[in-house]
Amino acid sequence: MHPHVEEALTEIWRLLKPRGFLCFSEPHTGSVLNVVRRWWYRRDRLFEANEAAIDLEALRRAMAGQYDFVSERCFGNLAHAFVLNSRVLRVRRRLKRLYGTPLMAAEAALNPLLGRRLSCSVSCQWHKVA
Repeated sequence: MHPHVEEALTEIWRLLKPRGFLCFSEPHTGSVLNVVRRWWYRRDRLFEANEAAIDLEALRRAMAGQYDFVSERCFGNLAHAFVLNSRVLRVRRRLKRLYGTPLMAAEAALNPLLGRRLSCSVSCQWHKVA
């Protein structure tokens, strides 16, 4: 949806049934890991120049009259970065098999302890204001 995120969310609002829900999961700018993400996006030819994480606070302000913000859950650390994104990072499958299981266990243990600043992504549930 970049660089037209607000316009896309407004169009989704228009298409939703009254009192419908929008659920999404995206990387967010509130994370210190966003610095690494921005660096990677600039250097990797697979990403467009307008690729970016979402600014959740700005989106909430822009969509305040259209959606109720039901829930937001920050998540993602080691496994999110190195298992989920292994294709983007071009990690060989056999190497991923070696580190995948331990990182998934570490992620499960760390996710409840991490806040917005140390989590890679945010999962949101928004409710259409009728």
